[in-house]
Amino acid sequence: MTALTDRLAVIAGDGAVASWAELDELAVADHAEEIAASPLAPVLAQALAAAAGASPPGWDGASANFVTGLSNQTSLLALASSLEELLASPITVQTYGTRLHDALLDGLTVAIADTPLLAASRLEGAIRLAIADAVNPFAVLGRITSLSSDVPEEFAERLPRLLGAAMDRWADNSAVVGPIRQALDQLRHHEAAAVDAMFELACDHLRMALSAETLPAAMESLTTARAGFATVDAAEEARHDARAYAAACDAILAFSAQDAYRLTDAKQRLSEALQQRGAWLTAMHQPSWLRPRLAAELAWHRLALVLDAATDYLSHPVWFNVWEALDAVLQAYRQARSMRPLPSSKDSTGLAAIIEPAIEGAILQKQSQLAALSRSITQAAKPTAPAFDVPTAELLLARIEVLATGARDRQPRSSSSGPADGDQGDEEPHPPDTTRLYALAPALTRVLGEQQAAVLADGLDDDKLRTVEGLAYSGDLTRSRTSHPVLDPLLDEILRELAQSPAFTGEAKSTFGLLVQQTLLFLFSTATALCDLGVGS
Repeated sequence: MTALTDRLAVIAGDGAVASWAELDELAVADHAEEIAASPLAPVLAQALAAAAGASPPGWDGASANFVTGLSNQTSLLALASSLEELLASPITVQTYGTRLHDALLDGLTVAIADTPLLAASRLEGAIRLAIADAVNPFAVLGRITSLSSDVPEEFAERLPRLLGAAMDRWADNSAVVGPIRQALDQLRHHEAAAVDAMFELACDHLRMALSAETLPAAMESLTTARAGFATVDAAEEARHDARAYAAACDAILAFSAQDAYRLTDAKQRLSEALQQRGAWLTAMHQPSWLRPRLAAELAWHRLALVLDAATDYLSHPVWFNVWEALDAVLQAYRQARSMRPLPSSKDSTGLAAIIEPAIEGAILQKQSQLAALSRSITQAAKPTAPAFDVPTAELLLARIEVLATGARDRQPRSSSSGPADGDQGDEEPHPPDTTRLYALAPALTRVLGEQQAAVLADGLDDDKLRTVEGLAYSGDLTRSRTSHPVLDPLLDEILRELAQSPAFTGEAKSTFGLLVQQTLLFLFSTATALCDLGVGS
């Protein structure tokens, strides 16, 4: 043992904080790399981080060698503690962030096989540096999205959370989002990560709904997200966050259909999920960089208050707009998914402390504001307010409606849509009125598809269409599901394809749909049994 090792051991035993002054004469730089791989690494990391502001002689060399030596650390606790000390120092991150990032990724493939938990901690440190913009993200993103399907369970079960954090951070970057989605879809087939991967994919669909520019696009993504959250909730009882998100999605669908009963039910389920979530998180460990998500309770309760108010307003001529409900969910999602990749520091020199999900939501917020303005004008134009100019109010409302519908219904013409309307042949089907369909009957549209839902809705007034939507919603909600992150989306896809056939209705739909489900379950159980016996790949 060296003199430096002896001194650090004494400091650790006393529970004291090592200062650079008492270590300066012990050849720290010469032994820093060796210490970084030992159980005493957190003690030296603390001393190096504390001295970063002064940058005393020898600090640079010692810090560089220490960071390099962390790639040889074999203790999960020592590595995690050392990383927290180093990341808490903005100067250390700015000076040696790239070197630390490279050291954490060095030999990661071997570490995944030999020490999977340690490898996951190293990958987490690298992704935190990238999320905070301390390093270029493409190296760590390349590692996290190109892993083999046979990674150990201890490593795989940590991946969905890291991929979800990356998705939140770079959701507006199409070059990054695609590989992350593929990696999450691959993890749905890994037993240890399947449920969490499905949750992150559902969050991805919710993000798309919250950033959609048209109501049909928002509702389509929302129904997909709701199905994913419902699957996670059925597969894992402890995922109260999935239960809350599912209830929020159901509330938006109830908003759209103006269904008071469904809205009340969604509000009740959301309140229960929030209570369970609060009780669960009270005694549950949460990584320090994800702790800002604990502050999301206010945003969730704001949504609950919106639902309370909406329940009363359903009987009024002026009713809360679905965009307002989406805006409340957007605020809850932003707070629930915020991160602090680097610990807060009083002497921070500009590195981000809190990272929010990259969701634009400009159209959504504009529609919410227009709806609030519309409601205010309508209320002010009532007979109880005779001083207000009613004709002017009507003119303002008409213009607001033009602004609202013009923004949400303007969709670019795709290159595959054929020639101009005047040149189209008679065989070209007219596109359905998706705005009305997704506003009043999103569940029906999801079950039947846009074209058949439009045929069914043609000739029905809004009240009758809502009645049909209620039946479709109840049927979709009570349909027997597999509660499996891989089989549920596959079953939904098969049923959507079958729904394109006019013959897939009535008894044929119910009986053949059940047969398809049971066939999937049989094939899955058979494949699982064969794999357990070592048959096949």
